[in-house]
Amino acid sequence: MESNLKGRVKKACEICRRRKIKCDGYLPCSSCGSLKKKCHYQDSIGIKKPPLNSKKSQMYRELDTILHAFSKLKSSDTLNTEMMSSGLLQMEGMLNGYRKQLDLLPDLQIDSTDGNISYEKILFKPEKLKFGKIGNREVGPYFGLYNPACLESIDSFGWILKKFDLRREDSKYVIFFFLKYLDLATKSYGKLLMLSSSPSEWLSSRLKISGTPSEQIPLAIEVLTREVPFDVDFSSGLFELVCNFITKMRQFNSSNPHEMNNLKERLIQEETILLTGYLSFIPSIFSEMHDIGIVSSILLFLEAMHWQMSLQTIGRFVSESVRRCLDLGLSRWEYYCNLNEDKAESYRKIWWKCFWWDRWYSLISGKPFLIDDDCVLCLFPRCVTNLGARDAMSTKELLDLFQPDKENIFFYIILSKLITEVLGGIAYNRKYTGSLQDSEVFLQDLSNNCKTTLNLFDVLGQKFNFFTNTTADYNNLSLSLAFNYTQVACVSAIESVLLRFKKVPESPIVEKNYTLCQQILLYVIQIEAPNLIYIFIGAISNFLVIFMFNLLEKGTGVYDLTILCRVAKLLEEFDEGTDESYFYVSYFKVISFRVFIIVRICIDHHMCNSNISKLGLINAISEFDPESSKMCMKLLDKNSQLFDPLVSNADMSNFHLTLLKLFKGEIGPNFSEEVRKILEEDSRFPLDHFDLFQSIQEMPMSGFDELDAFLNHDLSLDNLKDI
Repeated sequence: MESNLKGRVKKACEICRRRKIKCDGYLPCSSCGSLKKKCHYQDSIGIKKPPLNSKKSQMYRELDTILHAFSKLKSSDTLNTEMMSSGLLQMEGMLNGYRKQLDLLPDLQIDSTDGNISYEKILFKPEKLKFGKIGNREVGPYFGLYNPACLESIDSFGWILKKFDLRREDSKYVIFFFLKYLDLATKSYGKLLMLSSSPSEWLSSRLKISGTPSEQIPLAIEVLTREVPFDVDFSSGLFELVCNFITKMRQFNSSNPHEMNNLKERLIQEETILLTGYLSFIPSIFSEMHDIGIVSSILLFLEAMHWQMSLQTIGRFVSESVRRCLDLGLSRWEYYCNLNEDKAESYRKIWWKCFWWDRWYSLISGKPFLIDDDCVLCLFPRCVTNLGARDAMSTKELLDLFQPDKENIFFYIILSKLITEVLGGIAYNRKYTGSLQDSEVFLQDLSNNCKTTLNLFDVLGQKFNFFTNTTADYNNLSLSLAFNYTQVACVSAIESVLLRFKKVPESPIVEKNYTLCQQILLYVIQIEAPNLIYIFIGAISNFLVIFMFNLLEKGTGVYDLTILCRVAKLLEEFDEGTDESYFYVSYFKVISFRVFIIVRICIDHHMCNSNISKLGLINAISEFDPESSKMCMKLLDKNSQLFDPLVSNADMSNFHLTLLKLFKGEIGPNFSEEVRKILEEDSRFPLDHFDLFQSIQEMPMSGFDELDAFLNHDLSLDNLKDI
């Protein structure tokens, strides 16, 4: 017994021997590996640790041996009976199935686990993969793996830097303006949290009403309804009242787009009511969720505000609604058996709207679904089933039966199914994004799936003819943006998966995204409805981001720059003539700067690659559109008042400082101070002529003031008086 113990101790490494613990005798041993200690032995060199899961290659050999044996058995005359042949064929099929499953497993042969590197990095070698155009590998709470418009990310900033020649002064200005835009996006929000002004206080002073937020909201809505030709039900709950009022207000504000006298005032009031109701609802969101009616109100709220909300805020509302619907069992047909048909029909509509918002959030954030499609056994609403559609049908079968309905439920169901096919069937399918063995075979399957899915988008688009209707209609534009953004985001996800195979995506796919973005931007320019531009500016800016990503890859043209400048001109025109100080740092203003930065990036990239002068570019654009050339002139002039509000803010956000630190090798450690100094010396205008943050005290928080989401940074709302 004693000799055995001594033999075991001899195998232990020095650290395990001192700690008097069991040692496995490997180099390094498990104990030293977990402690990150250097492992060594006194009398021996230790046994080299075998590779993890090294049996995979052995399993392949064994499968080949078995299959070879079966082939011999089949060819043998003595065993070639009908029963034996059938059994062998069945087993051969099973073994081939196992081989296909084995192909999908990662090869976990790791010879060493030294260092603080994750197994995933060792196994999959992500540095050799390209995640989308910009090679995005930073997956956080804001941007998912397949986010199509991740402008405000570290990887996107690095990708844009590579497109510029930073020896040019103009390129430095563009990067500096981009960083200052990030400062505006965070500092304006952070400042609002600390100032005394809050939405309810603004309502008090503006509409001459007082009381707590829950008392002010009905009073404010009552005051505002005196000016509009519709009524609302004041007996409903607080949040329901806000959602119903805003739904009707949106319809009213989009009905007279050319009457600009009171339009901006109405839009700001609408935005303020929404935000006040939202802030008042936050503290009780969990306790109120027992009522299915609140889910219906949340869906109305999302419909009215999703283009003016951060991704994180959309995610919070969607996750709460999905969880409540799943808890109630709305995804299963059994739940509806004890309900009368009227109530069952209303709940079916709630479920399928919730299903759409789950898919939509996954699409815009680039993240997996919350609802598992295989577990959904809820029947379609009657307006859909009356057409012969069934929930078990494929997307193509549903498209063959498609007819528009009053609430557009069938349209959103089909769009949800298309998102499911792209994200669930392609982007998050382990067949295409796991191991890439036999990639040529998988690539062929992927190409076929992509063509089928894109054809379905074409069929749905032809049924609506979105680009032929240029009337200023809120519902039509809402459907058009939802459809086209879904299509653009899905094509971007498909392109990202193709890039994983180290294949340049097929030119039709790349060209399709470029063409779609160009079409939707031209469509926006043709619609003479400033109110809709205000409401949907979030969507427009996202299309511009995706368009920019495509342009900087394929090369910019003068016609493309003309379109971009014309869109920027629309935003500048809407902002002109507004005397209200609170309007200047609203969501619209922040996103306007986002658009200006995007257009300026494309202009500078074109000038870098074509060696064209500023005057030459302005003249070239004027041949297409004189108004666009004027906007281009403003964007190119570093001393124009267009960017003064950005430069006048001397503070730097944390994200600004982080980017300076991460990319100091490319731009230098004192980049921002140096560029700012040049601008101050060359400026024809005093940069402090407009204090961006001093005027915030007179303004309400805007509907998208959760601007921390740009930087994956969730600020606390605790110091808001309304809460």
